[in-house]
Amino acid sequence: MRRSVPVVIVLVGLGVRVPAQSTEPSFDAVSIKRNTSGAQTASLGLPNGTAFNMTNVPMRGAISMAYPVKNPEIVGAPDWLRTERYDIVAKAAGTPTDADVKAMLQTMLRERLKLDAHVEAREIPVYALVVSRPNHPGLKPFTLDCDAIRAAREAADRGRAPNPVPPGPNGAAPCGFTWSTAIYSGGITMELLANEINSVAGRVVIDRTGLAGRYEFTLRFARPGSNANGADDPPTIFTALQEQLGLRLEPTRAAIDTLVIDHIERPTED
Repeated sequence: MRRSVPVVIVLVGLGVRVPAQSTEPSFDAVSIKRNTSGAQTASLGLPNGTAFNMTNVPMRGAISMAYPVKNPEIVGAPDWLRTERYDIVAKAAGTPTDADVKAMLQTMLRERLKLDAHVEAREIPVYALVVSRPNHPGLKPFTLDCDAIRAAREAADRGRAPNPVPPGPNGAAPCGFTWSTAIYSGGITMELLANEINSVAGRVVIDRTGLAGRYEFTLRFARPGSNANGADDPPTIFTALQEQLGLRLEPTRAAIDTLVIDHIERPTED
């Protein structure tokens, strides 16, 4: 998982050259190829057998995983980061953590794309998630101990005990959520809800509800582009939040961490 890169150090006055070691995390093997198939399917993730795999995805997908900041817009990004698609297979020994993979992706991007980037706070238009109707019945406080639930699940996975925590009334796992035709929460924070609806709202959403702790709820809304306009169709995210949870999205501006690219080149393929 870590590759040693020889660096020469000169001891002044002695004329001795001593190799030093770099501990910069890196993949054991990386393959990057341009994808011109025109296929409609794409995938990006951390599958078994590799540390990172990306198929038919613009390179900004890998950059966003390496530098996960709240603002989805990348400042200084050339057009090809959005329009050109690539396949990446990156392998590492052992079982690297998400943090390990992020660090190795950063190394790969520096070596193969000559990426030079930094993160800075920039003021942009956002939505603030705020309370419009306090104590709304759609938000049910979740009072169980998530650390204890997580430990029970891990014990169950190891076969040491049965899983003692059943799903909630809406079918969501305690302390988690699912998103299919709606967001089904088994007990998540308002900060996580704000993060999850960024793409639906069309702006970064920040939590300013002042609601601490976790909540169970079901939030049904129309996805952008769904052309839902019938009487029985779900409402927009803006209406759904107010009617179903007693929350609303308030336009404002805020300083949000943003990735700024100073230099980047198309990757060397192999």
